[in-house]
Amino acid sequence: MVNFVHKMFPNKKALKLLIIPVFFAACSTTPRHVGEAKKTQDGDEYSIKDSRNGFIVAGHYSEHQFIRNSRQGFTGCMRVINDAARSHAEAKGKQVLFPKWNEIGIIDHGRDIITAIMNVNCQYEYKYISGEQDFIGELERLQLLLSSGAITQDEFFARSQAPAWECGLGSSSFPG
Repeated sequence: MVNFVHKMFPNKKALKLLIIPVFFAACSTTPRHVGEAKKTQDGDEYSIKDSRNGFIVAGHYSEHQFIRNSRQGFTGCMRVINDAARSHAEAKGKQVLFPKWNEIGIIDHGRDIITAIMNVNCQYEYKYISGEQDFIGELERLQLLLSSGAITQDEFFARSQAPAWECGLGSSSFPG
C-alpha cells in the first residue's frame, strides 16, 4: 500500500495538498433545506414545506463546543425547528405537537476540530392538532420536553395553559 501511495504521489507536498482538503471537508455539514432557507436571529437556518396534514421543517444549527456533545447539538437543532414550527402554525391559526430531541430526524452532524463548531442538520414533519386526544398527547409531550431540559418551566406553563380554542378543541373546556 505504501508503495502504491509513493508511486501515485512521489512528491509529499502533492499528497498533503490532497489530504488536507478531504480531511476538513469531512468535518463540515451543508444545510439541507426543504424550501426557501430563512435565518434565525442567532444565524441558524430553517425551511418549511407544507404537507397534507401539517408541514415539514428542516433546520441547520451551529454552536461552539469545546468538548463534543452530540445531544446538545441535536437539542439545539430541535429548538430551531420547533420555534419555526410554532411560528408557522400560529400564522395559520393552528397548533402542532412538538417532538422530543430524540424524535427528530438527524440528517447529518459534525464538529470541526479546528474551530470546535458543531453543525447539525435536522428535520421533522409536524402534524396539526385536532381534538381532545391530541391536546392530552401535547401535554404529555410537553412534560417530556420539560424533563429532558428541552424547554423551561416558563415555556411549559405558557404552552400548557393555552386556551382550548388554540388547541383545536373549539369552545369546550380543558379535558379533566
